Amino acid sequence: MATQEEIVVCHLGRLAYEPAQALQEQIQERLIAAKRA
Repeated sequence: MATQEEIVVCHLGRLAYEPAQALQEQIQERLIAAKRA
């Protein structure tokens, strides 16, 4: 089951794939940083 963030990125990807991909990368980085904190 997709998370809310994945759903948002998926919807954005239909309009503009590259910005959505960049957003997803930022989310991943934030999650990693949060785990390290």
